[in-house]
Amino acid sequence: FNAIPVSFESGTGIFTDDFSDGNSDGWTETGGANWNVASTQYKTASNNAAFSSNGCAAWQDYVAQVDIQRNGSLSATEYVGLAIRYLDSDQYYMAKISCSTNCGGGPNDDQYILELVKIDINETTLVSSAAFDFDNNEDYTLKASVVGDDLSAKFWKTSTTEPADYDITIVDTSFTQGQIALTTSTSSTTYDNVIVTPSS
Repeated sequence: FNAIPVSFESGTGIFTDDFSDGNSDGWTETGGANWNVASTQYKTASNNAAFSSNGCAAWQDYVAQVDIQRNGSLSATEYVGLAIRYLDSDQYYMAKISCSTNCGGGPNDDQYILELVKIDINETTLVSSAAFDFDNNEDYTLKASVVGDDLSAKFWKTSTTEPADYDITIVDTSFTQGQIALTTSTSSTTYDNVIVTPSS
């Protein structure tokens, strides 16, 4: 996808990566995290903000999802997320999971929120969800949709049925196109089964 530009305007494009090939070819890694592929999963192993982007800068309307697993509690300042319409590390939207209650406590005692945020040099929270569980060492799926000016996101335990509706939705006109990026600021996050499809 980095070598051959792909547009979703025709409604026929799709992008997937389950890292079963044992590498992260095509992903552009930036920031302070140590990205690596191990056991057919994509992982970070340092406590710094980091991005790994893929796809095409011309992508406009699409749905992106990724399976995420965390190891340990997140502090109040740490997060994991999926960036959409990612232009660079200073400009993008992000579906962001962060701790809201008992942050940094026992790994299964804390509560989390899902947010849609805008990064345009500084971070602006556009909308937040109610609190939910994000159990340690369990797979969860984070899904974000961007269609025109409409942004939506939802988050659920991968072993359960996907919710019919998005948890949060907002309208914003700042960014009209861009790649996807996996992003985190915590010490250990695992990503898998990245899927991007054109919005119908």
